[in-house]
Amino acid sequence: MRSVTSRCTLCESLEGRQLLAGTPFANADGFNAMTYDGSGNLHVAYYDRSADTIVYSKRSSTYSWADTTLGSATLSGAGNWCSIAVDSTGKPAVAYIDAATSDLKVARYSGTAWSTTTIESTGSALYPSIAFDGSNNMNVSYFYRANSSATGELKHAIYTSGSWSKVSIDTSGNTGRYSSIAKNPSTGRVAISYEDTDAASVAYTERSSGGTWSTPVTVQSSLGTLSTYTSLAFDTSNRPAIAYYDAANADVRYASRSSGGTWSHGVAYSNQGIYPQLSFNPDTGTAYITAYGGSAVRLIKGSPGSWSNSTLQSSVSQSTSAAMSSLQSISFGYVSSGSTSLNVGEYHGTQIANVSKTQYNEVSDWRWMIDAAQAGGNTVHASRRLKVVMTASQTSPGTDTTLIQAGARDYYSSNGVYEIDDGTPQYTLTTQPQTFVSKITLNSSYPSPNPPVEKYYFTVWLKQPLHSASYHPAQASVNLKLYQMD
Repeated sequence: MRSVTSRCTLCESLEGRQLLAGTPFANADGFNAMTYDGSGNLHVAYYDRSADTIVYSKRSSTYSWADTTLGSATLSGAGNWCSIAVDSTGKPAVAYIDAATSDLKVARYSGTAWSTTTIESTGSALYPSIAFDGSNNMNVSYFYRANSSATGELKHAIYTSGSWSKVSIDTSGNTGRYSSIAKNPSTGRVAISYEDTDAASVAYTERSSGGTWSTPVTVQSSLGTLSTYTSLAFDTSNRPAIAYYDAANADVRYASRSSGGTWSHGVAYSNQGIYPQLSFNPDTGTAYITAYGGSAVRLIKGSPGSWSNSTLQSSVSQSTSAAMSSLQSISFGYVSSGSTSLNVGEYHGTQIANVSKTQYNEVSDWRWMIDAAQAGGNTVHASRRLKVVMTASQTSPGTDTTLIQAGARDYYSSNGVYEIDDGTPQYTLTTQPQTFVSKITLNSSYPSPNPPVEKYYFTVWLKQPLHSASYHPAQASVNLKLYQMD
């Protein structure tokens, strides 16, 4: 593994969008995929065109990167389609297509090393999607076409007890393209959305506790021209929902299943949006869809009957991946027009504070408090998490070269002090300036009844060692931005 800690260490704020400055992933204008683990680490898989190989990269919650090459340089087009997932312990797996042989392969990280297995080597496979179920078993859905066959089918592969097993789910004609597999949080079992090409429809099926698959249900029929690129996710009530592209009308559509089992669907955005990626805000239940169209990455958010959209990134030639973090930001991959490099951008939501401070650190530590609830006249919602993006640097004059430590917490003070740590450690800033992201949950552990939201404060501290005979105070500079997702 080669460390690339300088790739993305700064953030440039553009309203609620964060563009990660620094060197992008070069020669990576093919398909790519990304996901977050529960600790806020971003995992990315992409095809390196110059090396003709799959590359995996992990960005820690302190925004440092490290890369690993998964495939050899003889794969000849490997990774034209790829998908990535992480298990409950944060270990990744990547499913991808070797374009030279049309083989379906899975690369899995054990915690110490990567290993690669061929899942499908006869006929041809396309459009893989990977997910871990509640038992940490790898599950892959994909479109499979037998040798010399003019049609294809939806297949599923699962890794249990040290081996892979495969099953055909839907063989009714030409079906199974653009599948998306996801775990139902309430059952731990996986479900799949996909395109039924012959029926010009989007379909859905789910796995039972016994391992069998339900009869596929038509979510929407009569779509005409397809290229649906389905994306399956489960909402905050653990009900399935699908974002997909209606190529005949150039619409991004959203379908959801009610608690009673009935599917409904409608248009979420009416101006082209391929490769849609669906996620949900766990605090509000708001649906977020990223999609690529009109040379831009679009963010579509809301619920049926109430959708809004905005541009996340313009002058884009491709965008195939997006993921929502446990810290409630959306990361998205894109290739700028005229470039062959993959960039990673982020959307944090509504910016509610942007403040800076510079001070000579003549004491062992100091705290800086801002009233987040009143910052800039913006409303802070007690039921939603705050996203913290802080850039801190130690600057001259000063001869003390000890790096600054930084952390974040919120607290409420009235007739006593209740202080709540955000659960993340202090970060030692190994590169200066460096950005870290923290999460604060307001109203989570305060005494009952909870105090008014406007009484909440946010505290940031920088820490250096006590004075010594050779100590000369250094100057510390901090910029703090607070965000909340809608």
